[in-house]
Formats: sequence, structure tokens, C-alpha cells
Amino acid sequence: MKLDNWLAQRAQTSPERTALVADGARTSYAELEAESTWVARRLAAQGVRREATVALTMPAGREMVVLIHALMKLGAVVLPLNPRLTEAERDQVVKAERPAVELSDAGELTQTEADMPLLGEHDMDDVHCRVLTGGSSGAPRAIGLTYGNHLWSAVGSAFNIGVQPDDRWLCCLPLSHVSGLSIVMRSVIYGTAVGLQDGFEVDRVAETLERGEASVASLVSTMVIRLLEAQVDLSGPRAILIGGGPVPKEALEEAIGRGASVVQTYGLTEACSQVTTLQPADAKRKLGSAGRPLLTTHLRIDDGEILVQGPTVAPGCADADGVPLRRGPHRRPDRDRRRERRARRGRAGAAQPPGGHRRGCDRT
Repeated sequence: MKLDNWLAQRAQTSPERTALVADGARTSYAELEAESTWVARRLAAQGVRREATVALTMPAGREMVVLIHALMKLGAVVLPLNPRLTEAERDQVVKAERPAVELSDAGELTQTEADMPLLGEHDMDDVHCRVLTGGSSGAPRAIGLTYGNHLWSAVGSAFNIGVQPDDRWLCCLPLSHVSGLSIVMRSVIYGTAVGLQDGFEVDRVAETLERGEASVASLVSTMVIRLLEAQVDLSGPRAILIGGGPVPKEALEEAIGRGASVVQTYGLTEACSQVTTLQPADAKRKLGSAGRPLLTTHLRIDDGEILVQGPTVAPGCADADGVPLRRGPHRRPDRDRRRERRARRGRAGAAQPPGGHRRGCDRT
């Protein structure tokens, strides 16, 4: 299945709508499309072509978002790397992934523009990015996520918490991690805005929330605890997703008691971020649960391991020992190629509270 480039489509249908708020500036969809096109031609002049891997080692900001969209227009593969990696860690990744181009600053690009056609559509089976896992079940390794993985992840999230035209999703998570990158991708699919911050700072997040500049936010447990300790008002966003591990019950109770709509989520790099997420309406009733599997995602526990199946699961995954993961049957009706993939994960166990909700944990 092929779909039009998401950014180009949004620039046509909603040119003036805010796409990104980062580095103290607002960028509309029309502006983001124009700049991404310009940067794509500069990347092409530097030799970037379809399926070439490009490593981006830079802070989360406007430049990186523009580069991500520019690479999509060339059909290149994004390899986002955390600037905090040690030289040895980065060298190890580069040696394994062999990127055609490495960038740590957009200023490193040539000013010459290549006169060549850019991709107007993407095959959903094509690889969009290679993202490092968190390493919780072994050494970090790069996972190839497809355009289809991002699309179905966005669909599942929208089905669970809904989408509003004026949504602005606060992201202070690294774009080198699937949790941050997926926010950028699902927002352009929805045609909504990302409020991007380079790292987590209590005062900056507090100011954003107090101004009402975030309708949805993604945080981890320690961030929520620090915001609670600072007496920050968390009641503004219609949903605050908390991932990265279980949240202490006391913190959840305090946040909900102060009017926050906090929902726990459990996700994997191999499943393009969210696997299960609690619905906001169940935040209080199902306190401590990580919710049900998202739409199109199937999950079960097998001998202490979590098995995830569905179109969000990356193709060709392998476990920490390099053993290919089991995959479900491939169904390929005439023109509608549908994949069902099953990922076996070495981390996790789960308790299943009443109502079919599963609580994800890092370790059993």
C-alpha cells in the first residue's frame, strides 16, 4: 500500500495550521514543507539517495524535525542518535549501521541544491528509520521501523485517546528514542502540532502547562514525580501519557487527586512505541493499569514473556541473542498486503487485573 507524503498532504490541506513549536518559534505546515523540500535537495546534492542511511546526532529541535521530513522526501532511512552517547558507543553504532552521511548540525550541509524529483508517496512496507532500543533486555540494537508501523501506531493511539484539530502534543523525550520520534510522526499524520523541548526541565514544562500550550503530554515516571514535588498544575492536558516503567501508586493518586488525567502506557521500540495504553476515562477506575492493547495490536503472556502481534511490530526483529523473532502468518489478499508479526521480548511480565487490563513491568 502506498500513501501520499504526510507532510506534503498536510501542507496542502492545512497550510496555516501549526505543525511545530520548537526553539521558541512556531512553524506552520506550509513552512515546514517548504523548508523540508529545500533541505531535501541539499541532502541530495550531498549524495543522499533512496534507502541510504543518514545518522542524525543532534539535540531535539526544529532542525532535526526538518531533517527527518527532508529525508522522507528522498526515501532515505533516518538513524537518530543520542548526542549523549559516548564516542565508543557512537562508533559501535556507526560501524554496525554504516550510514552514508553523518550529521550533527544542519550547517554541515552543502548549500548546493540538486535538481531532482522528490518522493510524493511512500510504500508502507518501506523502512523509514532505524531506532536504537533502550537496552533493557540486552545491548541496544537498531530496529528498522516502516512507514506502516508509524501509521498503525498513530491509528491505535488515536482510537484510544482521540484526536482534536487543535491538539498540541508536548514532547520533552529524545527524538533518538521511539517514544519521542513517534510523537513527531503521529502528529504529522493527524495534522496536529508538536510542542518540542530539548530535554526535561521542570520550570519550562510548568510554564508550558500553565499557559495551556499542551493538550497531550508524554512523560516518564520521574518527570511526573518532579512536577508533583514542584506543585505544578497538571490539570490542563486532556491526557498525560506516562511510560518507561511502572509509576508509584502514591504518585498516580496524587496526580489524579489534583485533577490530572494521567494514563500509564507500555511500549517497545520493536512495536513502534505504544503497545498498551490506559484510556483517560479509566485513569482513576483502573489506577496502576497500563491499559488494553491498542487497536490492531494483540498481546499475550507466554512463559513470562510478552508476545506482541500486529502491524506496528517491526519486520525482521531479532531478540537479544540475534535469534529471529517468531512472526505470525502472512496474509496477502490480491492487492491488500497485510502483515501480522509477532515479537517475542525477553523483558517483562504482567499481571492481569479485572476487566482484561494488563499491567506491564520491566522485570518479573
